[in-house]
Amino acid sequence: MPGGDPLSTCPAFTTGVYERAFEVRRAVFPAQATCVYPSGTTYDLVPAWWGALAWAVLGAVLLALLGLVRAVRRHGPRPNGAVLPRGSGSGS
Repeated sequence: MPGGDPLSTCPAFTTGVYERAFEVRRAVFPAQATCVYPSGTTYDLVPAWWGALAWAVLGAVLLALLGLVRAVRRHGPRPNGAVLPRGSGSGS
């Protein structure tokens, strides 16, 4: 939460570790938050599968954009945004 104590994200009822964390390591992509305790114990607040899912979604979006770019380049823009019926045109 903005302006709050970042260490408050590591309470004992969430992590099962009954000491105060001294650091929270965060990453934006893929989303990651790890509580680090004085004893060296770490606890990931974001499940590992979340990172794999984020990379998979990013890959799917990139493939879709690549397909869109190829389709536009292959068929090209039509005059005035007109959509020609299938079979019409320059014989492609």
